[in-house]
Parts: sequence; C-alpha cells; structure tokens
Amino acid sequence: MAIISIFLLNSDNVTNTNLFKASAQKINVKDSGLILLQQGKDELFLAENEYRNFLSSKKKEDKQAFVKHISNFTGQLSRINDLSPASLSSLQQQVKEKIDLSLLISQLKLAADTLLQNVSDVSFRKA
Repeated sequence: MAIISIFLLNSDNVTNTNLFKASAQKINVKDSGLILLQQGKDELFLAENEYRNFLSSKKKEDKQAFVKHISNFTGQLSRINDLSPASLSSLQQQVKEKIDLSLLISQLKLAADTLLQNVSDVSFRKA
C-alpha cells in the first residue's frame, strides 16, 4: 500500500512539475505592452512613496521626485495609448492570460499544499 501511495504521489508530482514549468515559461515571455504596464505601475508606486515623504518632510527634493515619477507615469500611459489597435487588443488578451495563469498557479499551490498535508497525515498515522 505504501509503495502504491508513493508511486501515485510521484506521478502527481511529475504532472504538477510539468504544469509549473509550462506556467513559468509563459510568465517569462516578455511583451512590450505588459512591460509598459509594469513600468507605469512601478512609477505610480514610487510617486506615492515620494508624496508621502513630501507630506512628512515638506522638502523641495521630495516634491520634485514626486513630480518626476508622476511625469514618468503619464509618459508610460501615453506610450500605451500610442500602441496600435491590434497591439492594444493583444495586450488586453495577454493581461487576461496572466490573470488566468495566476489563478491556475494559486490552485496548483493549494493542491500541492493539500497533497503534502495528506502525505504528512498518512505518515503520522503510521508512526
């Protein structure tokens, strides 16, 4: 019984490993539209931090850093807006695929955690 359990767990592990590798390869594919979105998000995050710094310090440098990041953010939005309609459609599809892939990865992690918990429970009962 233990050998069959180990074989089944190994089979599930190989399947999950292959799914994880395929998911990781999809994530690593670079696309200019997605890169622009990520860069815009990063600039907005930095602008928010600089604004908080400015509110607490009232330093001119913090205000200038905030304005610089907001300017960079609007530049990223303009670059996204300048993409062709086909590129925008592709970007929309790629964002949807990234969201779907993220959901699959979270489900995979939950399945792996459940599997590990079940194996742990079986091992604990036998001991």
